[in-house]
Amino acid sequence: MFAQKILDLTYIITSAPFIEVGPLVIELTDCKKDKSIPLTITIKNIGQRPLKVSDILTSCTCVKLKSKKSHAVVQEMSVSQVDMTMESS
Repeated sequence: MFAQKILDLTYIITSAPFIEVGPLVIELTDCKKDKSIPLTITIKNIGQRPLKVSDILTSCTCVKLKSKKSHAVVQEMSVSQVDMTMESS
């Protein structure tokens, strides 16, 4: 975002997409072997332009995206949800 301002002096930083993600922490309690736990992450664009999410990566092989798509566009001042599952084994 700030690099864009350096490249284009007319670029207005406050009009850019701006992301909020929640929850910041997911507590996994009562995990049982071979049980699938649903998880939902909220992506909020509080900016003035569409936000392009080009990829969603997980840090554990036990967390799977429910959708086959790992990209999305969140319109300005809008919210999108990402549904996942945590599969304990």
